[in-house]
Amino acid sequence: MPEIAYLETPSTFLNNLFTPKETKEILKMLKYYDYAGGIKISENSFNKQLDKFPNRIKKYLESISNKNNGTTYLRSKKYYLNIIEKDNLDKVLPLMTKYLNEVSEVIMDINSDYADTLESKLLLSSILDHKKHYDMAIFNSFFFHMLDKELDLSLYEEAKNNCVKDISNYYQFLLTQELGEQSSFSEEIIDIFQKRIIFPKAKDPTEFKPEGEPAARKMLIREMDHPMQILLFAGQLLRQDKTDMIDFVVNPLYGALEIGYALKSIYSIKNIEKINNIFLIKYSRYGEDDSPSTIKKYIPQQIIGETNELIGKRIMVVDDNVFSGNTLFDIKEMLKEYSGNIEVAAIERITDMEVERKINYDELAIKPVSKLRYIERVLKNVVRNNLNGLL
Repeated sequence: MPEIAYLETPSTFLNNLFTPKETKEILKMLKYYDYAGGIKISENSFNKQLDKFPNRIKKYLESISNKNNGTTYLRSKKYYLNIIEKDNLDKVLPLMTKYLNEVSEVIMDINSDYADTLESKLLLSSILDHKKHYDMAIFNSFFFHMLDKELDLSLYEEAKNNCVKDISNYYQFLLTQELGEQSSFSEEIIDIFQKRIIFPKAKDPTEFKPEGEPAARKMLIREMDHPMQILLFAGQLLRQDKTDMIDFVVNPLYGALEIGYALKSIYSIKNIEKINNIFLIKYSRYGEDDSPSTIKKYIPQQIIGETNELIGKRIMVVDDNVFSGNTLFDIKEMLKEYSGNIEVAAIERITDMEVERKINYDELAIKPVSKLRYIERVLKNVVRNNLNGLL
């Protein structure tokens, strides 16, 4: 399996955001993450750390652990539920809410005192990792639902605020060992998610390349799901972008959903003013119009008024990765209706296949931290290894 190839040494980026001592600690973390962004730890170390935790935390960590060749992986079938169940949404949605309730109860037992070693902190962070994953699936599904159907806006805002809260909570714990208040979804939110959410489906199986993506996978998986990559990008953004503030970070759903909120949280933890707000759009190079005309086609009509906030603002479009650059190019062109100050960036760059590129490497405001090789094949291998034959 190819490794992530950093274009510069990670410390070059981290030193712009952290003290030398903090940078050293984060660099130690890097070796504990697999290619997809989940925690991996030796089986012996995992078993040793378990003994210090209360019984409920211990049992949960055991339930999300998968052992393979002496290594324990902490993103389980509960995390990759949408891949395991494929397009069986009838099964995925109630299971996900069940797992959400389960992990929320476990988080109540987490105490910063338990994070007395780097390994114990990372094990506990894997619990928070599962929680924010479920939050983003719920929020994303509400956004998609509103593209076709109406929804009480207070429920949409609740889903968004809960999602943002747990993203922030995750990075706060990872960086400070402190735990903030976790989200709590109302019964109405859970009921809607399980029973009434309408998922847009492809009109034609060829609409999602190469042979079509099952609905559950399309709605519930993110490509940029590597916290260390996001942390490195946060430091890189400070280093390469000399302008004081970014008014809006625009993220395409669903692959890049976490990025803007994570960046804002990381900077807030470090008391750095860099990003004012986040704007989401459901747009990708898969299955969209060949000639996109207006950004308003790709956000829910109920929140169409939010586009007015973009007028005259400094905007940075950040995607999870860049291949042909079609997505970044199209979104930038549509945003020109609102602002003449738009830049594009990507956290990762796919470099191995030659295609016609709408966005060239030198046009990216922030150069990608890493390059990936054969991303889809590699990701499938990571999941298969992590789940140790469960697929």
